[in-house]
Amino acid sequence: MLFLTGCSNEPAKGTFDGHSDTRWLPEQAVTPTSVIATHTYTCNQNRIIAIQYLGDGLSLLLHTPRRQRATRLRAPRQGSSFYGSKTVLTLHGQSLVLREDGVLRRCERD
Repeated sequence: MLFLTGCSNEPAKGTFDGHSDTRWLPEQAVTPTSVIATHTYTCNQNRIIAIQYLGDGLSLLLHTPRRQRATRLRAPRQGSSFYGSKTVLTLHGQSLVLREDGVLRRCERD
């Protein structure tokens, strides 16, 4: 089972690309019984994303400023990468690697 603490729904400070606007961040009320944590990450080039980890331990919702709806990613087993259409997300402690539409981004948890 995946357990996470230190939830944050605040964007990173000091961004200059306009993504500090909280309108794109995930809603706290998205099926509250299934969301176990929400974290924001700052990626290279100051791009901010948010991830909502779901209670099954094998699914998450990826929120990005460019998309109005979250992308659901699933892992085949615990400790594996999460996959979606044209998207792969791999967690490494407090950081992650996101490959989306052929673009690779390294992100650190805020």
